[in-house]
Amino acid sequence: MAICPFATWKPLPANSKQARMTPRLAIVHTAVDAPGETDLWGWFAQSGLEAHFFIQNDGDLLQYMDTNVVAEANYKANNFAVSIETEDDGAPRTTEWNAKQTATLVRLLDWLCTVHPTIPRRQADRWDGSGVGWHSMWGLNTKAQPGINPWTSALGKDCPTAPRIAQMRSTILPRLAGGTPPQEHDMQLTDKFYRWPHAGETGDQPMEVWKLFQYLESASRGVYEQFHGPGAPIPARLGAVETDNKALRAEVAALRKELAALPGLLRQALADAVVSVDVEVGGKAVQP
Repeated sequence: MAICPFATWKPLPANSKQARMTPRLAIVHTAVDAPGETDLWGWFAQSGLEAHFFIQNDGDLLQYMDTNVVAEANYKANNFAVSIETEDDGAPRTTEWNAKQTATLVRLLDWLCTVHPTIPRRQADRWDGSGVGWHSMWGLNTKAQPGINPWTSALGKDCPTAPRIAQMRSTILPRLAGGTPPQEHDMQLTDKFYRWPHAGETGDQPMEVWKLFQYLESASRGVYEQFHGPGAPIPARLGAVETDNKALRAEVAALRKELAALPGLLRQALADAVVSVDVEVGGKAVQP
């Protein structure tokens, strides 16, 4: 039994029912919870899903499942992954983990890697490998390719979103490893500013590069949801337009048929009128 000594232990009913496991992955999530103080115990208890841990905004740590027991939050990795949810008050795309959350997350990951040596202090190498990762690490599932990310069955899921993924790379993983962030570029882009070149939503104002990426990610996500999200409006509109076009084509075809018959109808009407009219000329009835 592995219970974190600095967590508040609040076991879910599933803790005594789920299968046991030996974890080799730790996967970080964001909860998309309601604003204000949140405890996910009640939601997990009735949803049929679970996470092992939940880090609140004030840095407090709640543990819902023994880390040697399966928690169902990571789809195909459930049988070998520890899941860590984090509070965001429903705004993960605009908020980073605060300093208290960051400290708790690093401390928790350090404890996990110590108690479970099967979890190495590095970024996960494969979806079914070992290490530490984040929920959308392997990409976003689509309708055309629903199996891109084996850690979730959801389409378009970008958990824990761009700002927090950036923190995983720049802060969380380096602290866990006891090293420094990998130098992928000559310049540390997160320390620089980028000037957005148009007067649109952001205006011509300096903005941190991660915020630019966040803005682009959010815009791309919006476009994706227009086509593929629940009740996606664009396919519905296209379907309505196609239906309207079919009806319009049917009306045009009927009108053309009526117009084609019009000359014959006019000739017949004139002939009928001539035959049926008596003209009185000079007191005599004349029938032409």
